[in-house]
Amino acid sequence: MHVHIATMGLTKGGVIKGYKAIAGIDKVYLIHGDRGDICKVVDEVMAELGALGCECCDRKVSSFDLQEVVDAVCEIYNREYSKGTRFSINITGGTNVMSAGAATGAMITGIPMYYVMFPQDGPELSLDEAIRSVPTPKIPNVSALNSSQKKILAYLRDSTTEEDHLSNKAISEGTDISEVMVGRNITYLETEGLVVTERRKSGDSRYKVVRLTREGRMVAKWLMDLYRFFNAAFRLEITISS
Repeated sequence: MHVHIATMGLTKGGVIKGYKAIAGIDKVYLIHGDRGDICKVVDEVMAELGALGCECCDRKVSSFDLQEVVDAVCEIYNREYSKGTRFSINITGGTNVMSAGAATGAMITGIPMYYVMFPQDGPELSLDEAIRSVPTPKIPNVSALNSSQKKILAYLRDSTTEEDHLSNKAISEGTDISEVMVGRNITYLETEGLVVTERRKSGDSRYKVVRLTREGRMVAKWLMDLYRFFNAAFRLEITISS
């Protein structure tokens, strides 16, 4: 099952092109504003896609309410999610606010994003030329990270560049967390997309090395900046009170 979500405004070309370019779509949700002229175009698109054998649903939102668009994407994802279900989202149509909301919803859920190009001048692009895959970083649940996981992220960011790897043993020695617990926490961080691991061989022994992903480096920086901010605020409070 492949569920496709698309934002829509007054033009339908981006939705139709996206549907034709992305293989294997079974069901389409159209997120759109509630103006009468927009609803008319949505009805036309649903009729066209229905004629191609695709099941269609629509979801009205306020065109300038980012949170409502984010909620719509997450609601559709939660409703349709099951093992083996694929998702994709076309963020081309509608207002810029709708595109931003759809992109935010995609980052929260991990849905792959697409954008359809429409050149202002020159010949029309082919389907392969028009469709652009947009890298979709997944927003991790930072509040669920325990203190050891935060410590590991901070240590990796301080001790490595984007291409460097560290072994579990090196992380254990640098963080004063047992190697067993480092391994368990690394497993969780990898499922959250914050680190990647690979196995290497040295002589007769095999070992695992770890590096931060782009998202992991971003989260680690954010956590470290937050720690420094509150630490500085705490020291300032002590100074003032004394």
